[in-house]
Amino acid sequence: MTCRTGKVINNGLKERGASLIEVVVTLAVISFGVLAVLSLQGEFSTQSGHNKARAEAIALAQARIEEMRNLTNRISDASEFNTPYLAGYAGTETALKGVNATFDRSTSVTPTTSATEVAVTVSWTDRSNTSRSVQLSSQFAWASPRAPGDIAREPKPSLYTPPTGKANPGEGSLPEDVDPDLLSEQDDNLRFYMDGADLKLVDEDGNIVLTLEEGCKDADSVEACYGFVTINGRVYIDTETQKNLEPGQVAVKSSDTTYCTRFYEVDDSVKTIGNTDTDALSTTPDGDYDYFDYRCYASYGWHGNIGIILEGGNQLTDKICQGDPLAIANNGWEEPVIAARRIYRGMYYKPDSSTDSGKVESDGIPLYWSVGVAAGEELGYEVTYEDDDEIKTPMHNFIVSSMDAGATTGDHCISLGVMVRPDSDVDRDGIPGDLFIRVPDDFYCLNPHVDATSLDLSQYAIDDNCPFDPSGPPIAHYIIAGELSGSATIDTSDGPGNCRLTDGEYRCDLYDWGDGWNGFLQVNTDLATTVCNYDRYFEGGVMGNTEGPDFSCAQGASSVVRGKITLLNNAEVSEMAIRQQREFVVTNDQGESITEIRQFSRPCQVDPLSGSFSCVTANLGECGEGESGGDSCIVHQDWSARIEVAGPDYVCQTADGQGLFNIDDFTPGMLYVQDVIVAEREQGCPR
Repeated sequence: MTCRTGKVINNGLKERGASLIEVVVTLAVISFGVLAVLSLQGEFSTQSGHNKARAEAIALAQARIEEMRNLTNRISDASEFNTPYLAGYAGTETALKGVNATFDRSTSVTPTTSATEVAVTVSWTDRSNTSRSVQLSSQFAWASPRAPGDIAREPKPSLYTPPTGKANPGEGSLPEDVDPDLLSEQDDNLRFYMDGADLKLVDEDGNIVLTLEEGCKDADSVEACYGFVTINGRVYIDTETQKNLEPGQVAVKSSDTTYCTRFYEVDDSVKTIGNTDTDALSTTPDGDYDYFDYRCYASYGWHGNIGIILEGGNQLTDKICQGDPLAIANNGWEEPVIAARRIYRGMYYKPDSSTDSGKVESDGIPLYWSVGVAAGEELGYEVTYEDDDEIKTPMHNFIVSSMDAGATTGDHCISLGVMVRPDSDVDRDGIPGDLFIRVPDDFYCLNPHVDATSLDLSQYAIDDNCPFDPSGPPIAHYIIAGELSGSATIDTSDGPGNCRLTDGEYRCDLYDWGDGWNGFLQVNTDLATTVCNYDRYFEGGVMGNTEGPDFSCAQGASSVVRGKITLLNNAEVSEMAIRQQREFVVTNDQGESITEIRQFSRPCQVDPLSGSFSCVTANLGECGEGESGGDSCIVHQDWSARIEVAGPDYVCQTADGQGLFNIDDFTPGMLYVQDVIVAEREQGCPR
């Protein structure tokens, strides 16, 4: 048998590539993945659109309820309250244009025995053609017009003066043969008329618009009448965003029995603004704001609301700014807010030494009752003197603007430029906003203007300040306590008057509106003579009595920098500190003079919720001979803030993005404001 041996020939080539089946399977897997991603992206987009539309719908419903709540000055009794005032709003409005959808708004009004129930339903059709709706409901009760200012039970009837005081709506007109000695001209084109024991307010046309009962009791002339209470302010129209809004279309309304007038002065003549007027004054040099003054007349004992209502009703995009855009350098509780009305209340309480707050409490919350303003008070003016001439500047101001419907916080009044136009830089120092400095926010405490003799001070007490805005009572009350040494006082971000100092210890009241207390403790001292370890100490999510930080203040000079950190995209800040430096001239072993720069650092306080920060830097003072081994030194009064950022994060105001920025011309005893923007990377910084 013969065997043949075969030889396998290898030509050096290898088989490469994939089979057709492998390619098909790969394409299928990739296709399914892409489809899943696209589907998920669509879900995200749809859900985002739904959330935005729902937020608009809620704002639209809330706007209707607030509109109905703010117009109570149009009614005089309970029957008018139910019909036709509230019932006149019942019905459906269709095709209300929003940013993300077109809405229908339906309002139902149901009078009951004790209150009138209001339900507002806003409906729309989303992008998937699904019908959606939200509903908000509320109750209005004419029986208790001061209810927003009361937290709990009413005091004894003898202690309570209704918010209308002794003012009644005016009736009739001024008699043609009235004695001129019974009239007193006012600087807003209105007149006072002494009619027996009553004082009456007369408009330009001779109509009696308001009567103050016994306003002239025991008076021998109209000038001797104790007079009406007046609330004075100014309305600014932001011409950049409200290009077509005329002054006559902006109404100033107040609650209860009051009367408001609008006017402005030009060429030593006072012009009254009617509902069809188009003229007012303008700021200079750019005409950023049109403006006019307002004055509301009320009786002693009045407390209530004053607000802005635009012709046709306030729309979702109509935003009214109040507050002080420079408050961060002063009092944080006066920072800007967006609100159509300002609340006026006085608050008194009954002392009780057995409680943490020192006041009578209900369910652990101090009880406060409302009290109105004293007779003849003139609110809202800041008085200055120039060459012995008294100058009164209206301060209870409103700034009418237009913003996106989703802009709801006071930060937007600054970030969108409304309160910081070029014309708002009155001092022309490059810092806009001082046109509105010291303008109150949407709550004004009447305690400094209350007639304390109207209270039974043997049982009740009233402080110089109000602890909080009583229109939205808190749900819980806590105490934060710690030590404070040195010459200083302390407040909370809720406002002054919430802290008590005893033998070097502080105890402050904290109020919770539903998500814990979030705010800061602020030490008040003379920076030129005192150095404290903190300026502001931020706390968040406090939901019970807690131990606070210890504040230590000593003699010396210091400065403070406050501001806000804005984080763009996913940027993060891990630390912030103040860095100081001192330049030493030392002598080495060879007798040579060598300059050394030594740095000192103090950590800053940063609030992760609001982005606010506060830093304290101490004056380095004079150098002592031989300090740290040196013969002499030079004090550098410059200082810089250091912000720690991670990875590609970038501090936009600095040249290298490494987190250092300087305050030039450092002066001991000063308070500086420096806002900071941190982006995820340099390309994300605003251009």
